Amino acid sequence: MVKELGVDMYRFSIAWTRILPSGFSNEINEKGIEYYSNLIDELISKGITPVVTLYHFDLPQKLQDLGGWLVPDIVDYFVQFAELIFERYGDRVQMWTTINEPWHICENSYGRDGLAPATNYAGVANYICAHNLLKAHAEVVHLYRNKFQTVQKGKIGISLDARWYEPATDSSDDREASEWGLQFHNSHYKKLNFQIVPFGLRKLLNWIKTEYDNPPTWVTENGVGTEAGTVDHQRVDYYNGYMNAVLDALQDGCDVRGYFAWSLMDNFEWRAGYT
Repeated sequence: MVKELGVDMYRFSIAWTRILPSGFSNEINEKGIEYYSNLIDELISKGITPVVTLYHFDLPQKLQDLGGWLVPDIVDYFVQFAELIFERYGDRVQMWTTINEPWHICENSYGRDGLAPATNYAGVANYICAHNLLKAHAEVVHLYRNKFQTVQKGKIGISLDARWYEPATDSSDDREASEWGLQFHNSHYKKLNFQIVPFGLRKLLNWIKTEYDNPPTWVTENGVGTEAGTVDHQRVDYYNGYMNAVLDALQDGCDVRGYFAWSLMDNFEWRAGYT
């Protein structure tokens, strides 16, 4: 299906629980290793580049029992998991992201009760989570660059959920509020009135260009949930608008290297009981 769509890159995550069921590196599930190995090989055989995310919300239960992202030891456990993944798949995977949407992990899982484990301790738990999660990201990036990158020749980064904060007016107060929103949400790792506005993506990419000296950037997720069915004009319009915004950003000189639609197929959300 992916090949028929003409897709040349496919992003997926590796479940920590499938590789290390207990969360610890002394118990490796070789069947899980084989599953992802076969997926990677099949993608490459079809001319599709695998883009692998190491962590997408699925923390092994035993690690959550120990405190999850609220305890400093989680950093070492994540590094051990990542090292195993690099060793097993790094000869074939050239693009890595460490963590998917860290804001959602810390804010909705620990600062609120929207996602598991629903700690709901705002102002404390979400910041402790962010501290440990960003340390884990940094340690894994250093591990890859120091031990694997020279031989494997890959790239590694993080997948941030990013938003454009449009000032309500051109007043200095509103423009300052917009900049604070960008700095806190996007820069912190990244509510207001959310709307579908494709020009926001163009503005956001230009803000990244200016703020961070035009780094190589991939849009690792862009999409919208709609009603069930195949007559889906809203999603067609959505993609037309946002992909044109990326093209405009490219013409502005933004160093955008890739764009991933979200998602390939109907999304059975894990938060609704599917995993």
